Amino acid sequence: MRLISIFAVLALAGCPAPPEQPTGGPPPGQQGATNPAAKAGKAGKAPEGQPGEAGPPPGEGGQPPGEGGPAADGPKEPGGPGGPPPVFEIEGESVKVSGQVVAPDFSGGTIVVEVLRNEEGIGQPIRLHVVQMTAPGPFSFDAPKDLGEVNMIAYVGDAEKGPQQDSAQGYADPINVTTEAIDGVTITLGGKGEKGKPEDEAAGGGKGGG
Repeated sequence: MRLISIFAVLALAGCPAPPEQPTGGPPPGQQGATNPAAKAGKAGKAPEGQPGEAGPPPGEGGQPPGEGGPAADGPKEPGGPGGPPPVFEIEGESVKVSGQVVAPDFSGGTIVVEVLRNEEGIGQPIRLHVVQMTAPGPFSFDAPKDLGEVNMIAYVGDAEKGPQQDSAQGYADPINVTTEAIDGVTITLGGKGEKGKPEDEAAGGGKGGG
């Protein structure tokens, strides 16, 4: 019996002690394992300055809308072709100019009477005043006193576009606007594309009021 006890003690003394498990660490055999969630969370985050960084907000870094392109056409000036029909802006005294438009073949549309003046150095007459009529007949307007010599034409069409090649049109002799009223100006419209001639007996034909 004593010998058996001695052998049992010696056997136990020869067995190595089990390794101690570190406190708070992973179980043996799992050291060095990577946390899949942590690894997945880092994926796709590009370093600064590398591809994958967010660009500037849309609309920044380029030309603002409406800039850098061709400028839109501005409003036309009164008196020029394609502009709004001008009217006299009278400051001070005025004189009345009256007359009539004769159109034997008138079939409808707007009759436009224009007062024009030739300016030195300008290739075409300047429109000073426009009268629009719905039918042939009398017209009148006030003009600035001492306006000087002007021409008058009439045509069927659009006052903003001016007379066209196929417009029925006519003209009067020049008149000289001074200090007295002018009447008897007659403009006869020819057929389409034809210019009527000024009336020989028109009181405004080349004569001023005073």
